[in-house]
Amino acid sequence: MVVAGVPMAEDFEALLLGGYCYSHRNAGPFSIGEDFEAPGPPARILPRIKIEQNTRDELWSFVANGTDINASESSEADIFNDATKGAEFESGVIDAMRWYVSDCQFQAELPTFRKQLKELRKAIERFQSTIPDHDSPMGHFLHMTYTGEVFLRDQRKPSRREMAALQERWREHVGLAAIQSTLNTMLRNIEAAQLLVGNRKPRDHQVKGFVQALAEVWKKATGTWPRSSRDTGSFKQTGRFAQFVRATNESLPKTFRIPTLDAAIRAACEATDS
Repeated sequence: MVVAGVPMAEDFEALLLGGYCYSHRNAGPFSIGEDFEAPGPPARILPRIKIEQNTRDELWSFVANGTDINASESSEADIFNDATKGAEFESGVIDAMRWYVSDCQFQAELPTFRKQLKELRKAIERFQSTIPDHDSPMGHFLHMTYTGEVFLRDQRKPSRREMAALQERWREHVGLAAIQSTLNTMLRNIEAAQLLVGNRKPRDHQVKGFVQALAEVWKKATGTWPRSSRDTGSFKQTGRFAQFVRATNESLPKTFRIPTLDAAIRAACEATDS
């Protein structure tokens, strides 16, 4: 419920029961790399990648102020020697290359990731089945042990202040009911993760992300979102942007070069500027 644009407490409580993505679990289907970030580590190493001057000049020739690849060398040089714009262009291309290589190196293999999610869910459910009830002898004794109420002699019992703090901590964070509540929240979060990842094979999300990043570099350099067309004979994507993407791909380390880019180029050109 929202009153005057302010979410009510029960809305936040429902949100916290399973997390944000769980609350949007019925809004799919979702696509990896488009609707949400692909599974990966919280931190990664970005490789050091450089492009040679002649390669940089070639890449710039495809984008510089709408000129085509047959523009004169002096015209290309005049545009490219704009230090600020040239530096931004080079940095954008290198960043796209670095993130693509990093994605290939660090993003999780989805079949393994799905298996890990499934196993984690089963492990939590097994653990939940062994947690005693709060009102059972085991649960009651654990509670009394934590709070110190189990002691019979007054000199060993906690003070009132200690007792209040221990009881609140048990109730809110470390007690059996709190553990069950936390595990239920984790199960909902795992369910949300499973729904996001799904069972389908993602369609080259790393490649699509790479070309999308180059499309943004293109937009920044030219002021317009890239376009391409399809050759009627070979059915390959053509145009200056397609040439730019393929030339950039050839500058990647050999083991990371992409064999086919047509689908990703077409998807980037059809997308809107993010």
